[in-house]
Amino acid sequence: MDNKQKKVELSIGDILVSSWGYDQTNIDFYQVIKLTKKMVMVSQVKNRIIENGPNFTGKVEPIKDAFVGAPFKRKIMYYSDAPAISITSYSSARPWGGKPEYFSSYA
Repeated sequence: MDNKQKKVELSIGDILVSSWGYDQTNIDFYQVIKLTKKMVMVSQVKNRIIENGPNFTGKVEPIKDAFVGAPFKRKIMYYSDAPAISITSYSSARPWGGKPEYFSSYA
């Protein structure tokens, strides 16, 4: 039996998530709006807080099609057969699993 994972592919409309930060955990969501074999065009989308926790923590989820800012293009990279894109020098985005994402912040 072959234990090799199947390579995950991106589709138009997919949501990607980026979790980054040093003293806090920031969450940004991006939606795929155009796609080629090696490149993807994404646009950031708004998120909504769905749960407020203690000490400035909580959970957020994306608002599909609620675009923020201009679209941008990135090369698709693969890690363990899962796609990812570089957002900045300190953050990358991967396919969102459909569950709320944990965040933390300061007052």
